[in-house]
Amino acid sequence: MTLSNIPVWKWVVVTSGIILVLFSVFLPIWEGFDEPAHFCYIQHLVEHKKIPNPPGGDQTDYCSTQVEESLAKLPLNKSLSLSPQLIGFGFADYDAYWKAKTDTAPEEINSDKTARQNTTNMLDIWQAQHPPFPYLLLAIPYILTIPAGFYVQILVLRLVCVGLTLVGLWVSWKALERLQVSSQARLFGFIAVVLAPMFFVHFGRISNEPVTFLLFSIVWYFLLGLLTKQPLKNWQLLACGLVYGLGFISKIFFASALPAVLIILAVDFFSHHTRVEWVARLKSYSLMFT
Repeated sequence: MTLSNIPVWKWVVVTSGIILVLFSVFLPIWEGFDEPAHFCYIQHLVEHKKIPNPPGGDQTDYCSTQVEESLAKLPLNKSLSLSPQLIGFGFADYDAYWKAKTDTAPEEINSDKTARQNTTNMLDIWQAQHPPFPYLLLAIPYILTIPAGFYVQILVLRLVCVGLTLVGLWVSWKALERLQVSSQARLFGFIAVVLAPMFFVHFGRISNEPVTFLLFSIVWYFLLGLLTKQPLKNWQLLACGLVYGLGFISKIFFASALPAVLIILAVDFFSHHTRVEWVARLKSYSLMFT
């Protein structure tokens, strides 16, 4: 196959992947919004073997001294430098950091077990209200990269998030293929997604969004199959229900998609015209929701 014969959409996927990787590599540490809290969630799961408690209660859990040290040694973005939690603790925004710094080489961050587990109860894990499934998945690369050190961990976790996002984009494309949407319309929709404001910054950081996006894409891959002439088999409906259930323990955002799911099931149900078909479909839907 020559380069001229490669479909345009594949070029778009490759280009998007390259840009996402570049964002992950060159985006300063903690520049991704809420990235410290997402990282702290993963770290707390691994180091303390439990889901962190959200802020505001008697049992609030806090970021490790390792993360606090990194925030003190590295320049903060504007949103973090204005945080009431950080004002008065000596953390510097970009302007103050670079005015005071003569050597631009990054300082090493303590990566021993004590730094990863201890806390000063200063900075709470403000993303702890989210369900745990994405963080449980991201705990795997976190554990594998502990010996490599703090900076490598951040980069690897970001690249894992990039990989999950690209798989989600590919599944979304295949879902539109099932509807037999023209390649031009699919390409337009694909480009509209990757050119959306903040797409690359949003998915080039450590967060729960890439896992959520991938799960959501898989759900719609199965559900859009109901609108074609080839109805889903029972195992496909069961898989769809399983992935949708994982979505609920990934982000409450999945609850807002439930009306659209029910509409698609209703369209599929009323496309059949006999009592036997209706009973069969209801059994299939029951399997999915179970």
